[in-house]
Amino acid sequence: MTTHCAFELHPQRPISRLKVVWKIVCRSTLLGLISGAVGGIFGYVYFAPLGALLGIGLGLVNGIALSLVTVVGFYPLRRVERYRSTAKAIAAIVGQGAALYAPLSYASIPMTPSSALLIGFSTVIISVIAVIVGSFVGDNITQWYAEINGCTGQTSLHKIALHKTKQRLEAMLSPREPFWIQAILMTILVCPFLGMPLLGFLVCGIQDQVECLPSPRLYTSIVAGFKVLIPILLGIWALSAIFRRYYKIRLEIDRDRIIFSRELFGHQVWKRSGRTEDILQIEPTYHHFGTHYGVAIQVGAVENKLRGQFTRLSARQFADEISDWLDL
Repeated sequence: MTTHCAFELHPQRPISRLKVVWKIVCRSTLLGLISGAVGGIFGYVYFAPLGALLGIGLGLVNGIALSLVTVVGFYPLRRVERYRSTAKAIAAIVGQGAALYAPLSYASIPMTPSSALLIGFSTVIISVIAVIVGSFVGDNITQWYAEINGCTGQTSLHKIALHKTKQRLEAMLSPREPFWIQAILMTILVCPFLGMPLLGFLVCGIQDQVECLPSPRLYTSIVAGFKVLIPILLGIWALSAIFRRYYKIRLEIDRDRIIFSRELFGHQVWKRSGRTEDILQIEPTYHHFGTHYGVAIQVGAVENKLRGQFTRLSARQFADEISDWLDL
């Protein structure tokens, strides 16, 4: 079911199509630069400048493609989730195209079996990285485009179970996307001392890779690499979905205590508490270059950050609900 855009009471002034194109191209290029430089620093392309240069090129191509699709099919923005899926898909396709360019360009060039394996396995790893980076870029640009349209997605606190009485307030939040899983996977893949040897082991075990795969090894290595990685990635996706479903963030406030806790499969795994009278400030938070909103509650000298599945508007609404209940 498609999520329609809901507008704030005082949205920003409409942005022109030309400015949308310019902003998306610049933002995508900058994200490509950062992603490529990080990959180069980790060592997969061995030099941060080379990684940054590749990132700029891919970011520029992605920005041009996405900006044209945006001004033709999503101007003004009405369906946030459809646009998010489109932005992720375009970024992934651009990255996949770049990854598949290498085996196609080297297809007619004589090479040793080891070189064929290196290019083939690199293609598989870069393809997976492209999907992960594409997901991040799509989320980031969608968040920005929704905001400049004055569009906040869902306006209600539908992802927050909020219960209030005169004596007690209790809220249960679903966690946001566990980006740390993607970060760990990216770290393993982009490191030349981990990603390539690990993929080779998953495909051939302890057997010699040249003997393990038949000719033409440039293509058989790609097929074999995807055969072992796709089930693993689907398993990670399933575990991530289970985590999001059964990991909960709980906030409890009564007239004496405020309690922050986290639960997994209904069991408490973390807890922090303070005195209600020590609550000094409650405000929505935003990572300016990220895609996540939250709510910060200052209890004495400690700032407690709630990071659930917030939009800009729902974070503000949630902070207002708590402040009103506390008469802050």
